[in-house]
Amino acid sequence: LLGEEGGTANDILKAEEDRALLQELNRVLAENPGDDGALLRRARLFMDWGYYQAAIKDLDRLVKVRQDLPEAYMLRGKALRRKIQYDDNPIYNRAIRDFNQVIRMNPGSAEAYYERGVCYALLNAWGEAVDDWDRALILNPDYYPAHLSRGLGRKKRGNIAGALDDFREVLRINPDEPDALRLLSGLGG
Repeated sequence: LLGEEGGTANDILKAEEDRALLQELNRVLAENPGDDGALLRRARLFMDWGYYQAAIKDLDRLVKVRQDLPEAYMLRGKALRRKIQYDDNPIYNRAIRDFNQVIRMNPGSAEAYYERGVCYALLNAWGEAVDDWDRALILNPDYYPAHLSRGLGRKKRGNIAGALDDFREVLRINPDEPDALRLLSGLGG
């Protein structure tokens, strides 16, 4: 996984730095299992590597120590959403609960509304998903992932004009976004 053959020199160097960081974080956590900074950093590292279950384990420990840390709930919600397989509703619902907690602590988090909307979409609750993406865009009108997702939600619900508007807005913000280009051309826009 890290520093595999074929990687660039920068990739190999980054992998070595990540391994050294992991060793240091493991040492710190062996000495002080409740070190919230080390738990958060190691969870982020696991997330970067795609080890979502390991990240969730650290984040579970972290929210027991620091229930007031929205970033811990945000990362755990993202890990839960990414770890699971489709139709694993209980874990999507756990992710939604984490995003709800972030929204309670930080109601201005466009990212939390966006992420919760993604979970709703994965549960086929498109109305709730589109509502959350609307909220994310009220908070941050240039948050193009929410435009892209809302466009998909609108398309799914039969609002082709709204979907076209969203895909065009994505391209205004990020002109080279391949998914928006593909979706827009697929709708004849």
